[in-house]
Amino acid sequence: YAAVARGLGCQALTVTRETELGAALDQAFAGADPVLIDVHVPEASVDDPQRTIIYDDLVAAKSHFFTDS
Repeated sequence: YAAVARGLGCQALTVTRETELGAALDQAFAGADPVLIDVHVPEASVDDPQRTIIYDDLVAAKSHFFTDS
């Protein structure tokens, strides 16, 4: 997904470790342009709700960084 996004001119980040996610989100929210974050989730984590990030969580996090104007 990241390669496709980059090919279309969008900034893209790839996260392969849980420890990289915070920095990737910080980098994405720091800019004004769209950013795709390609998060590689280990198969064992897919069914664990504590380790799965869903869209609503990102929307809630976004509200801390941006306000509608």
